Amino acid sequence: MKPSSILFITSWSADDPLLQSYVLPYIKMIRELTGRDTRMFLLTWDRAEQSESFDVQRWKGQLQDLGVCHWSIPYRRFGWRAAAGYVGSVLRLALLARKERIEVLHPFAPAASAMAAMLRLTRKSGLVVDSWEPHADAMVETGTWTKASAAYRILSAAERWVAHHADVLLAASPAMEDFARSKWGEIRGRILVRPACVDLDAFDPDRFDRGLLRAERGFAPDDLICVVVSRFGGLYLSHEAFRFFSLAERTFGSSFRLLLLSAAPRESVIQWAASAGLSLQCITQVHVAHHQVPSWLAMGDFAFNPQKPVRSKRYGAPVKDAEYWAMGLPLVILPDISDDSAITAKEEAGVVLESLSDEAMSKGLLRLSAILASRKRPDMRIRGVAEKYRSPQKAKDVYRMVYFKDQDLPA
Repeated sequence: MKPSSILFITSWSADDPLLQSYVLPYIKMIRELTGRDTRMFLLTWDRAEQSESFDVQRWKGQLQDLGVCHWSIPYRRFGWRAAAGYVGSVLRLALLARKERIEVLHPFAPAASAMAAMLRLTRKSGLVVDSWEPHADAMVETGTWTKASAAYRILSAAERWVAHHADVLLAASPAMEDFARSKWGEIRGRILVRPACVDLDAFDPDRFDRGLLRAERGFAPDDLICVVVSRFGGLYLSHEAFRFFSLAERTFGSSFRLLLLSAAPRESVIQWAASAGLSLQCITQVHVAHHQVPSWLAMGDFAFNPQKPVRSKRYGAPVKDAEYWAMGLPLVILPDISDDSAITAKEEAGVVLESLSDEAMSKGLLRLSAILASRKRPDMRIRGVAEKYRSPQKAKDVYRMVYFKDQDLPA
């Protein structure tokens, strides 16, 4: 029986593109399944300053259309002030959850799951953990945290608790189940696989005139454009990514263009480019709202995923790869990134680099050059990969199992 109320919890700010690409689409699916009589709430952790590309009115309109009430808590960088504020936020949320009689807590990603775990201790609610992955390990493996840090110890403990107490755990990859059992032991809740899906209507190259867009935005018809929608640093490559871009410029010559859809500081981009020997003239950097991303991808020839190839990313959920495929773009990716590296190799939907060495990157670029020379752009065969593996219907079927077939959730 469907719940009467759901609190969706995120650790992202309302202006974060992940809210648009990775949270709202799934809330919309669940709304379609449960109907308007299920009350829905969405929690975000909001920074004091919002992104310039953030359209507040559009955001409010989306929530209103979905019938979702927005709750917000202030974001603070990790430290004693943040810890004190966090505890206070949990107590206030516990009171709100009690007042609104929240039946199901539905966090997206591990940091939000930690908040949900604390709320679960204050009231008997169902717990559906979405985007279940070992994020604490990823932060250590990428050098962002150390195992001795308070941040790692807190999140690692929360991940262990969630693994033992959640009613439903939604993994992005089937491999997550074996990993979890080896790390945390027996898992009580039901494990389902919900891949990172894409809106195939919004990300459809047939909606756009590729040549016209290039002309309007200052690109030549014969430019060879590499598109990257990503952060840099932390969980993502920075210097190594720009070494790849520099090698791509040498491989493809003066026609090579790098299109960065990124909020990375311009000074950092300039520094990384200079260090790698990449000419600044080939770089175009813009920061656009998520609904504008498809029109920029429509100009591209291939895409690059700069996620670091650390062990724990085998179990994560890259959001952008499905969007690249849906737009018919060959993907350059490193090994063992979720299921996406294996799919790329199996379906010939791009190139999997063997390593981050110059030799491996050069070999990958030669394979990519052959792919680009032999196929039209956009490559509709690659779009078929998105339809096969990342169709929204796959996610909707999983949510139907969660909210209509799970007897462990409150009636």
